[in-house]
Amino acid sequence: MFRAGAFTAEDVVSIADVLRIWVIGLPMYAVYMYMYNTFASIHRFLPFAILNCVLVAVQIGLYALLSRPEVMGILGIPFADISYYLFGAVLSLVLLQRMVGTIELKSILVVSARSIVAAVASMFTALLILTLLPFNSINTAYAVLEICVGGLAGLAVFFFVAKLLRIEEMSVINNILARFKR
Repeated sequence: MFRAGAFTAEDVVSIADVLRIWVIGLPMYAVYMYMYNTFASIHRFLPFAILNCVLVAVQIGLYALLSRPEVMGILGIPFADISYYLFGAVLSLVLLQRMVGTIELKSILVVSARSIVAAVASMFTALLILTLLPFNSINTAYAVLEICVGGLAGLAVFFFVAKLLRIEEMSVINNILARFKR
């Protein structure tokens, strides 16, 4: 998609590097968003909101520091985001534990591990399809087709593996799919 537009080959490589680094932060982002919903559901959101404000200030500082050309350049942005989500996930878990007592971290780790297995299977499926199919990514229409075919296959494998691994959170997706079947 990038090559079909105004991006040069070097631009594509630098943007792809940024996206690769951001992918590493997705599990931490997921935990932090889970904590957001947890604090909202127990109606004790103010401490989480204060923590978030402090972390956003740190994130902005990391953007200013890490994204300087002499430090990391554009790669500093995803590293700052990963730091924000990592600290947010860890500190919000600590905060939640102080508020409610014991937290069953084992179940969170088990679901995380199962999700990672499903994500890796999804990634390899998408890569395999994009490697095997004879698409021509120079043309914009073919690039969109590559994204759709590879992405949909990856999503299908993720949901299938998640169902096989009995990830409870997938019940929401199963309910939505059941509605469409009817």
